[in-house]
Amino acid sequence: MEKFHTLVFALQKLYSGVQGKCAMESPDHVMLQEVLLGGHLYLQLLKDKLFGWLNALQFLVARKLKHQKTPEPLKPSTTP
Repeated sequence: MEKFHTLVFALQKLYSGVQGKCAMESPDHVMLQEVLLGGHLYLQLLKDKLFGWLNALQFLVARKLKHQKTPEPLKPSTTP
């Protein structure tokens, strides 16, 4: 029965996080230190940094493409 309550609590926390009612837990939180190994924590931090860099790059590329002159669309060919 304890596993069921834990599962229900995890689902409630997941839905609350998705709806923005609570903040997501940080990977370096004291509660998670026993669970995470050093390599796992480093990988999560690296993933977060890479995700931020890629989002910034996506924004810069989108902004650059927006300011470029838009080419005329290609017309379909009528030859078989």
